[in-house]
Amino acid sequence: MKKIEETDAIFENVNIRKDLAEVDSSILRVSVDVKAKVKIGELSRNGYSRRREAVEALDKDQHWKTQLCPLGILEVKTGQTTFVFGRNK
Repeated sequence: MKKIEETDAIFENVNIRKDLAEVDSSILRVSVDVKAKVKIGELSRNGYSRRREAVEALDKDQHWKTQLCPLGILEVKTGQTTFVFGRNK
């Protein structure tokens, strides 16, 4: 696994900040994650659907309307989540 020299220092700093956030309630702690772009359109998704009934798809998954990049933000203390969709990372 590829690892840069600064990795241990980065995680040590994260752990220090985490401990501070647990003591000081004025510090907002969030976790942010960006995923790969998702194609939007009438696509078959290899036969999978998130609905009870599958949506009628185009014959081939070559024509999509746009691509969106999902971004998730978690407020650690309250568990509140926010999702934002943009065109790129």
